[in-house]
Amino acid sequence: MPPLRCLYLYPVLLARHISSKRGLWRCRFCFIIASLISLGTGCSDKQPLNPSLSAVDTPPIPTESAPNTYTATPPQQIAASIQAVDSASSIGLSRFTYSERIMATDFKLILYAAKPETADQAAKAAIQRIQAINAIFSDYDDDAELFKLSKQAGAGPIAISPELIQLLQTCSVLHEQSQGAFDPTLGPLSVLWRQAQWAKALPSPEQIESRLSVVGMQRLKFDLAKQTVTLPLKRMRLDLGGIAKGAAADEGLRILAQHGITSALIDAGGDLAMAAPPPGETGWRVGIEDAAISTRRFSHCGVASSGASQRFVEANGLRYSHILDPRTGLGVTHGWQVTVIASNGTLADGWASALSVLGKEQGLIAAKAAKVENIWTQAAYTSDKTPATQGSSDE
Repeated sequence: MPPLRCLYLYPVLLARHISSKRGLWRCRFCFIIASLISLGTGCSDKQPLNPSLSAVDTPPIPTESAPNTYTATPPQQIAASIQAVDSASSIGLSRFTYSERIMATDFKLILYAAKPETADQAAKAAIQRIQAINAIFSDYDDDAELFKLSKQAGAGPIAISPELIQLLQTCSVLHEQSQGAFDPTLGPLSVLWRQAQWAKALPSPEQIESRLSVVGMQRLKFDLAKQTVTLPLKRMRLDLGGIAKGAAADEGLRILAQHGITSALIDAGGDLAMAAPPPGETGWRVGIEDAAISTRRFSHCGVASSGASQRFVEANGLRYSHILDPRTGLGVTHGWQVTVIASNGTLADGWASALSVLGKEQGLIAAKAAKVENIWTQAAYTSDKTPATQGSSDE
């Protein structure tokens, strides 16, 4: 695909990137159209990009330029695409797209730069940083820091990297603000429910209770001065699948900024992190599914969606989602899907995970207290399998 391509369409209901390796699988139902049709501005253009993650500068990978692998522009949008290219070219910037498979999903970078070599160098550095973040946050890679930390549960204080301790601190705040709905210690439940989905049978109450006995963010003990964390119980296991992609996307944007790229968007399998908008525009155009499809403009923020998909265990007339409530040990049955707009990709990803556990009624309360914008859509099925399409929002 040519480097100058303006419109990017992200399909409705894109599956979450973690496939069978995450307890908080989620179904994406937002799409992005990056064009230059003027609409209202979304998030504030003064918001920081996850300042908690520390900087680790690494040189670009000496490989060939990343390919432009985005889907071709739909015919009905060609006119808008041409308009966008002309606008960018008029101020000396061109649009470049890159894609790399990381975290079991496609990380897609859209950026504007004056020269191809500038874009290539920045993209390579950002992709390398995202890969480094995955090597820290992965819970299924034997060599990843998080995986090794879980293996040392019950062994006392363990020194960890600044990136990991800072993201766990963010998780701790989310855990408190969401009344425990967001909890990265749900790893033992994630494993149990993956087995249940394969067997197409609910876990027994005894199995669930056994796992719940080692779940709880409040059990973790941090020593920020020594940069250590203690997992006090031997069977504890961490799973950052509900927040890691957003954090990785934020870090990618930070590296792009270090290379002078200010207009950029990173799509981490449906979790969006946005810097400045395309040249001359008020924001990146994002379509969000509610009762219909609404289109808004966003910049300097994150947008993420979460909700039930076709991954579930059915029993006694109920569909237990792959989305797990760490407080009960059960898959949620409410069927709601939610889109969250937050100041960065990390918080958007984390809050989308938390609200999809809480459901609409409790989620609206928690989101309002945290001042997080959220838009709700009823899934194609509810706990009694009756169709529902109601949509609503809270800002």
